[in-house]
Amino acid sequence: MGCYGGIWKDVTTSGTSPLDYKPGSGSFTGRFVPFNMHDEFTIPLRTYDGGYGASVEYHYAPTNETPPPKKPDPPKVQKCPDTFERDWVKTNWGRFVIHVSGTTASGEYTNRDGKFGPGTMTGTVTGHQLEGTWKDANGEGTISLTLSDDGCTWSGWHFVSPDKTKQLGPKSEPLPPIPVGDPCSDPGMNECIDKWIKLATDLRNKYDTSDPNPNGPWRLNEYGIWVGHVVKAAGKHANWETVYHSNRYCYVWMEFQTEHQFFQYYHGALPPLATFVTDCHSAMPPQPPRPPIAIDPPLVSRMTLVAYKRKVQAGEMVQVPIWLLKGADVANMNFTVAYDPSVATITDSLTGGYLLDGALLDSNVKTSGSILVGFARSSGISGDGPVAYAQFKAVGKAGDRTPLTLAVTTINNTGGSVPAIDLINGEILIVGPEGLIPGSCEGGDTLTAADAWCALQMSVNNRPVKMVMDMDHDGKVTSRDSTLILQKAIGR
Repeated sequence: MGCYGGIWKDVTTSGTSPLDYKPGSGSFTGRFVPFNMHDEFTIPLRTYDGGYGASVEYHYAPTNETPPPKKPDPPKVQKCPDTFERDWVKTNWGRFVIHVSGTTASGEYTNRDGKFGPGTMTGTVTGHQLEGTWKDANGEGTISLTLSDDGCTWSGWHFVSPDKTKQLGPKSEPLPPIPVGDPCSDPGMNECIDKWIKLATDLRNKYDTSDPNPNGPWRLNEYGIWVGHVVKAAGKHANWETVYHSNRYCYVWMEFQTEHQFFQYYHGALPPLATFVTDCHSAMPPQPPRPPIAIDPPLVSRMTLVAYKRKVQAGEMVQVPIWLLKGADVANMNFTVAYDPSVATITDSLTGGYLLDGALLDSNVKTSGSILVGFARSSGISGDGPVAYAQFKAVGKAGDRTPLTLAVTTINNTGGSVPAIDLINGEILIVGPEGLIPGSCEGGDTLTAADAWCALQMSVNNRPVKMVMDMDHDGKVTSRDSTLILQKAIGR
């Protein structure tokens, strides 16, 4: 039994359900579609309050009446042969001829993405889906195609095999060689990277049609991480300081070399980062070198060669910039960098920084523990900026460190005179996964009596225990760890 309230009208009425009314009578019979179109019910009506209100009592019972037949779907219109097998004259990969035998597909294309030339494809067809692999002189990978319902077109995506894109520069290898400047610190290259980021962001937001709420459209945060849509927030990479030098441009350059291959950017709409930045920077008018955003050079009073200090986790790579500050008409220089090979090893020849601006540069890393570097120009260089980058691998353990000791053996200006130059040595410090050296209570780069006091407090439960203070590796922090920290603090 149920009860409805409503407005009585003494004329034929209509509602959201297909009811057969009997105008003027006190009841009607019909079918109530939302519950069960086979159920028939009878409703008596009675009015009150001057005829403007009504209440309804009803009951219903099943009926054996057969419901009207459902209208059949309109016939499918097949405009083209329902198969991938065709000479597809115009595609994003040029002319693409596909052959199908049973469930096996093969094919030949003339120009992948309009720039990589001809190649072949093999795969398997299941209904309107083709899954396969492709290969040409410039790469190989997987491909997925979907045939349209009318058989006239297909769409899809492709991926490039990772081992074919290794040369694009994963984080564990040196940066891709770009002759026009340094992507981490060159202001012009930074501007070009920003333009590429804007293009990538616009394309990603264009092709991602999902609801961006509540986190907004796709964008890159200050650490170079994609946020938006389902990604609420993203912090800095674990190697933000050691591998990427706290530099957003370094992160984008080292991590985004294959971004253009992902399906979010559709058929080559996003150019490769290295190609885009190189072309963009080459088209720029010459710019005076400026200090990079993320590297704060020390204050000096006269010309100085500086090797920077860097932190790195054991087994990881780290890039050390070597800068010239207050350079004044330097035409040539030879210098050396000494290091402890038991802590870090040099992995490759040095790469030039943007301050050299086309100068000849060569280096010799064959002698363990020493790097020989030389550069020369027909005209002198002046100002502040990087002259070289040295790529090291940390081979020691957490807490180990090596100085990077500079020595200038030859330096001349364009007239052959020998200018005075000061030196600031650098350092490579190996840290643990937390970014700390063993025994460092508050994150300092050297151990002090304060760290020993901190460990002693932990040993008596007057301070929360940090396992980075476990110097003897016995799984706990005791007074023994405090003693070991004191000994290291005074150099014993």
